[in-house]
Amino acid sequence: MPTRQCAQAASLPPTTILDPVLQGHPLWSRAKKTLMHGAHLPVEPIEEEPRLQDLLEAIEFGNHKSATKDGPKLLSIFGKEVEKGWQLMLPISALQHLPGAVVGPVVIVSQDSFDAFGHRFPKDQPIHNQLFSFGSGQSLNNRVIGDELTPC
Repeated sequence: MPTRQCAQAASLPPTTILDPVLQGHPLWSRAKKTLMHGAHLPVEPIEEEPRLQDLLEAIEFGNHKSATKDGPKLLSIFGKEVEKGWQLMLPISALQHLPGAVVGPVVIVSQDSFDAFGHRFPKDQPIHNQLFSFGSGQSLNNRVIGDELTPC
């Protein structure tokens, strides 16, 4: 099962400082594990050959029209996400060298957000469409093992 390794978020204090404050929260142990060891998405495995074929098809397909019609907007949105440490931009050529990599086309959706004073404002958000399936028919979302996800 793929695991996304990441360093502890630079904007958060070390988990030893957060422990006394959050140790009573029912999801703290899971959040602490994610901060220390990276996120884990429980998914059914996909064979290597169909995964690689899907990866090549995804690269050829590119992103959805909402993301490609306004390239500067997309670059601006992703630039802000990179600055905040929410995204890591890699060249497309790197995808085939990442073990188990899967991708989904990006779509830009308009949604409402709120400022610090509770005022609503429109905001464009990039979404990685992981329900989109290529030749194998095995999208990432369709392979998720729902019973292993944190209940809402």
